[in-house]
Amino acid sequence: YNAVAAADESLSAGVHCWEVEITKSYDSCIMVGVCKADVRPEGGTYELWNQRGQAWVMAAYNGALWPGRTHYAGEVPQGSRLGCKLDLGAGTLHFYKDGVKHGPGWTGVVGPVKRCVELWSKGDVATLVRTAPAFREAEEKANPGAEEQAQRAAEEQAKREAEEKAQHEAEEKAKREAEEK
Repeated sequence: YNAVAAADESLSAGVHCWEVEITKSYDSCIMVGVCKADVRPEGGTYELWNQRGQAWVMAAYNGALWPGRTHYAGEVPQGSRLGCKLDLGAGTLHFYKDGVKHGPGWTGVVGPVKRCVELWSKGDVATLVRTAPAFREAEEKANPGAEEQAQRAAEEQAKREAEEKAQHEAEEKAKREAEEK
């Protein structure tokens, strides 16, 4: 048995936080994180979790980062919440167990991505928690304005990329026009 759910919303910039409660788990074999926005997880994900650059997740049963099964942070058992803080400006995805940072998380995360959850055992249940995650509130108190700074940095990066693209297109147009003459 293997089932995957991916959110409809694609995330391309900014800081995003959410939590997933490990509501019911046969063996805590639930994975939480993000996958590339163009991935179609409905066909099963065994190969997806083993393809670097397509998904960045943590397994609840041992806190390992997948793909690669590295950095075992420890179990996130049934009844616990596995929080995610995705910072696309910094290219990071950090995980939290019941509001406390859990393992080193991922670097090199590139959007657009979608939030995703994988359930490996029949009867597993994971619940997306809609309230503001506790770890986000604690970080905001410890570092006021950090989220706004990250959002501004992401917006500036997007603006630079758009300017570079426009410049490249203008150069290509000028080159084509020169060749036509």
